[in-house]
Amino acid sequence: LEPTKRRNKMENRRRIALLLRVQLLVLLVLSSILVISNALSEEYRAEQYHARGYTWPPSFFIPETEGWATLASRRFEQAAFVPTVKEKYDLWLQSVSSAYIQPNFTETGWGLTRA
Repeated sequence: LEPTKRRNKMENRRRIALLLRVQLLVLLVLSSILVISNALSEEYRAEQYHARGYTWPPSFFIPETEGWATLASRRFEQAAFVPTVKEKYDLWLQSVSSAYIQPNFTETGWGLTRA
């Protein structure tokens, strides 16, 4: 009698584990479908990008000086020649950050000055 109870418990645990796996799989499939169906199309994204007045490649930099624009433009051009996706992403992220977000205090960014 004891081995039969143990066997039944094991079978019940296996059934519950299988049921949980199936439920998880169904949940993943349904959530994937929702994410995909709510994603923006590339056409809509591009339309909204231009409707907001954005351009690519960038047409202005902060600060709007000739030296900084030359330096920032060169960095964006260099991204085309970076070999790996990760390095390219890192360069884009750093370039966008320095060209638009971080403050610059000289014509070429953080240039050297005499005291």
